[in-house]
Amino acid sequence: MRALRSCSIVVAALAAVPARAGAERTAAAVRLTGELPFTHAELEDALRVRVDGHHRVDVAAGVRAIIVTVDGRTGSLVLEGERGPAAARLVALVAAGLAVVPPAPPSPGLSDAGVAASATGGPASVGARRWSLGAVVASPVGDRAAAAAGLTVGVEVGRRPAWSLAIGVETRALDRTGATGSGRVLAVPVRAGVALGDRAAIGASVIAEPSWVRGGRGDVTLLLGAGLDVKLALPLAAQLEAVVGGGVDGFANPVEYRWNGETVHATGWLRTWLAAGVRWGGGP
Repeated sequence: MRALRSCSIVVAALAAVPARAGAERTAAAVRLTGELPFTHAELEDALRVRVDGHHRVDVAAGVRAIIVTVDGRTGSLVLEGERGPAAARLVALVAAGLAVVPPAPPSPGLSDAGVAASATGGPASVGARRWSLGAVVASPVGDRAAAAAGLTVGVEVGRRPAWSLAIGVETRALDRTGATGSGRVLAVPVRAGVALGDRAAIGASVIAEPSWVRGGRGDVTLLLGAGLDVKLALPLAAQLEAVVGGGVDGFANPVEYRWNGETVHATGWLRTWLAAGVRWGGGP
């Protein structure tokens, strides 16, 4: 009986320690998505001795965890500061387990990482959709340029790159010193853009901004332009982040408004803006 138990231990040890011949086998096909603490080559080296080459391994960076998918079976792990080969080995161990034994169905908490397995058992979706809501303060560059304040709502699809669409509502008062009555501009900026990065990101967008002027004879105009921006996200809870950002926009057709021969507002060629808000989601 004791001899039988010893044989079992030896077999288990041999299964856990890769054989020399295994180190020479073809590496599994690997795809990385998001900002991960190891390189493609480091993960390939770690997988080469643990997962056969006929498997497909997808690794995605979620909000709180790393999601590992092998042939449609998904698992997750949270690193405790490991980076480089050490982090790659931990991911490879999870992949090896998924390649051998199908895990239990993923729990709802898996969506906290921004990735969920499909109901048919297909690969996990890394084209996460995230929504945002924020307050914006914008100021054209130049004299007689009135600052604006407003709200914006947006959606992002995918990561690295992330494609985005945002619609805002901004209002600014016209500077009509000495004039009776009031004047105000209502603008609805629409942005379509792309960004690189996740929690720290840099992006570019094209802008179409219709605006309506109340006061005087009134006016309706459409500004066209493009902009650059940076954003920083800080995790608050599962699938919830605080986001701050700023940017510079340039316009091809700036407009100047005059009252009794005096300029009361000019959109300017350039505009700077700051925004703060929240971003949530991460499911497909």
